[in-house]
Amino acid sequence: MPARAVQPPPTTARAPYDSFVIPAPGPFFFQAATSIGTVIRPGRRTGSDRLVTPNLSRAAFRIQSGSPARTDYMDFPGRSHFLLGEPGWEDPAATTFAWIGRL
Repeated sequence: MPARAVQPPPTTARAPYDSFVIPAPGPFFFQAATSIGTVIRPGRRTGSDRLVTPNLSRAAFRIQSGSPARTDYMDFPGRSHFLLGEPGWEDPAATTFAWIGRL
């Protein structure tokens, strides 16, 4: 399992936010935050990734693992949703490349 990352300071997130975040209709985020239209219940939003909680990720994995297609799950505790754009990105990248190598 990758080492637990330290949460980056808010100033680290400002540049990617300014570069990549675009305006979007509010209902989309409301539906995503409340899981309207899905059978997944995200529970309380805690941890570093407030967009997709570990509870939500595991629930999606359980549903998708019922498919005949290969379904894998990796967890990177202590990291935000901008996983490969924050300091320490090398650990999840290396883990992902190792996973690809095993396929």
